[in-house]
Amino acid sequence: MSHIGTIAWVDLTVPDASATRDFYAAVTGWKAADVPMGDYSDYSIHTPSDAKAVADVCHARGTNADLTADKKF
Repeated sequence: MSHIGTIAWVDLTVPDASATRDFYAAVTGWKAADVPMGDYSDYSIHTPSDAKAVADVCHARGTNADLTADKKF
């Protein structure tokens, strides 16, 4: 169970996952772990205090190509 004010889970699918990973690492102090996707890696994001996974940052490639945040629904 998550405490009030904590992130339970977020998935981000973006054109440049590496830049997004670096941005959140700089702003929040979160750490990233590679998630192998064949010829590239997406990232699992972990809190620095307890290494709990709280998010994924995914490249908008392959099966995720049409899942970018700028897609209009």
